[in-house]
Amino acid sequence: SLLAEATLAEADGATLTSGLISNVTPLRARAFGVSFLQGDAFAPGDSLSVSVRKPLRVTSGQASLAVTTVDSQGEPHTTCAPVSLAPSGDETDISVGYARPVREGALFRGSLTLRQDADNQAGRTDVAFRFGMNLAF
Repeated sequence: SLLAEATLAEADGATLTSGLISNVTPLRARAFGVSFLQGDAFAPGDSLSVSVRKPLRVTSGQASLAVTTVDSQGEPHTTCAPVSLAPSGDETDISVGYARPVREGALFRGSLTLRQDADNQAGRTDVAFRFGMNLAF
């Protein structure tokens, strides 16, 4: 089996009159992925899966954030500074999973996942290994 999915999202901007955020431009976000699943890959009843995903990420948009500073005479001044809402990274997830029945009513599952720019933070990488046993009785 082969599965492909894609999501594009857009949100209108807003002008706010009070608070720390005074303006938000229209936002755009996207996500997509491809997964492959092979049944009976190595033995009867087992399954192998491979997927590559780009999780939901804001691709464009900014907000104006109120920033207060104090001048040399001790007077406070508040200005609005534009701040990008797009994160610094662009996460990519690569996963390999395997499931195999070990006896009637018992299924072993394991997966390995690599995340580059994890949580959309540039340079952050993590690896996760998961395994488990499903029992039916």
